[in-house]
Amino acid sequence: MWARVRQVAQTEGISVPLSGSPPFDLAGTPPQYRPLLGAWGPGTWQGNPAGDKVIVIIEGVDSDGNVHSVVGKRAGGSLPALWAMSTGLVGPGNRFELKVAWQTFEYQRGTTQFEQVWQIELRPDGTLSGSRDNGASTIVLRRLQ
Repeated sequence: MWARVRQVAQTEGISVPLSGSPPFDLAGTPPQYRPLLGAWGPGTWQGNPAGDKVIVIIEGVDSDGNVHSVVGKRAGGSLPALWAMSTGLVGPGNRFELKVAWQTFEYQRGTTQFEQVWQIELRPDGTLSGSRDNGASTIVLRRLQ
């Protein structure tokens, strides 16, 4: 699985921090949240602002519904290819808010941090559907096989 994630990420120019093969927390994830586990994407945000191509990797969901994940993105605009740890909380219907905390470092500018909040839902067709920026941008992510 991880070899495939790294291969797709490299082909798409998406940064992911996966030099090893960390396990998904299948045992610690309650059965109702297990369909969320895995790698999703790549997908491209549509709308305004658009163009960020991403992969979302959901590593685990604890019994309180806290999502533990990694998001990787392709370089675009003024930002390089990045990856970030992200967290969220699952609600009814496998809907969750994912908080992605990006951090960049440039020699002359120093460290820049910003956070995005994404609304994500596991749809009946098995895809993740997301929105950000108050619905101005949307994305659909398929399970990465």
